[in-house]
Amino acid sequence: MKKVCLFLIFLALNCPLSCAAVLQGGISMDVTGARDAAFENVGPNLSKELILANFIDPNYEANRIALLNGQIDLKDRELCQFSSGIYGVRYNNDPYRAYYYTKDGRLDYTDKKSRLEYPHNVATYDLRGNLIGSAYYVSKFEQYIFDKDKNLTTHWVGNTGYDKNGNVKASRRYFE
Repeated sequence: MKKVCLFLIFLALNCPLSCAAVLQGGISMDVTGARDAAFENVGPNLSKELILANFIDPNYEANRIALLNGQIDLKDRELCQFSSGIYGVRYNNDPYRAYYYTKDGRLDYTDKKSRLEYPHNVATYDLRGNLIGSAYYVSKFEQYIFDKDKNLTTHWVGNTGYDKNGNVKASRRYFE
């Protein structure tokens, strides 16, 4: 009995130290586990033809008007607005990909989901088709974003993004 009590005390005292690498936000997720999952089966490059075909937002005017009116769920696509001015478009006929455009409708980067159900990873590529990072989507409301060197850049909880120290970094209106 004494050994059991000592073991429980040992666990209780060490829990804060072992939990230091866990970020909180709806669901607790170990950052190392999220990092590993984010880069699982992610390719280093994306087709340049795909990037060129989407270099200019073909629905720029309609998307900007919809975002100004607070509409993010349109008939054939979903929109996402970030505080930086970047906006994202995910078409219903290709739910694995999203295109992120600058305020003037020029492609900034693109991403690709590994699957449609949660959890899943999302790899992000620059205008040259090179991997710039990957993310692990625990749920609709929580994501871990990593750069290409696998450093945590943002932990999104709902529409608030936090840096690795828990400071508010950005806000968004995410895909519904």
